[in-house]
Amino acid sequence: MIKNYLKSLIKKIVIHIQVLDLRLFLLKNKERIIFVDIDNTIADTENFLKSVNNKNSYKDLLKIDSLDGTINFLKKEYSKNHKFIFLTHRKLISRNITKSWLTANNIWQEGARLYFVNEPNQKIIYFYEVLKINNDFVIIDDLSYGGEHNNVNFYYDIINFIKKNKIKHHDRSFIERINS
Repeated sequence: MIKNYLKSLIKKIVIHIQVLDLRLFLLKNKERIIFVDIDNTIADTENFLKSVNNKNSYKDLLKIDSLDGTINFLKKEYSKNHKFIFLTHRKLISRNITKSWLTANNIWQEGARLYFVNEPNQKIIYFYEVLKINNDFVIIDDLSYGGEHNNVNFYYDIINFIKKNKIKHHDRSFIERINS
C-alpha cells in the first residue's frame, strides 16, 4: 500500500516539475511551439506492437520504425520557426531510450523538450499552460489508441478541448494521409 502511494506521489511530482519547466521555457523563449506526440504520430508503434504480439520491453522501443512522412512534414513546415515539445504517454522509465530514438531518427532539435504523462488526458494540462501565455501553437497527435488490436478509439476529451480552444491540430487522418 505504501509502495503504491509513493509511486502515485512520484508521478504527480514529475508532472508538476515538467509543467514548471514548460512555464519557464515559455517565458524564456519567444519562438512558437508545436506539441509532437510520439507513438503513432512519428513512430510506427501500432505496426511494431502487432509484429511482436504486443509484448515489448523498453529496450525494444529503439526498434520502432519512424513514420517518415510525419517527420519530413515536421522538418519542412515547423523546424525553422517552432520549438518542438514532445509530449508522450510512455512510461517515464523509457526517457533515455525515447530521447535516443528521437535523436537517431533526426527529429530531436536543440532546445526541444520531452515530457511524459501518466494518463493521456493529462496532455490537456500542458495545452492549457501554453494557452495562458500564448495561443499560437500547434499540436500533431493521433489522439487514438487500440490500433494494434485493430480497434481504434479516440481520446475525445482532448479532441474536444482542442476544438473548443481553436488550437491548430494535425490529427490521425492527417498523419495517415502523409504516411501513405
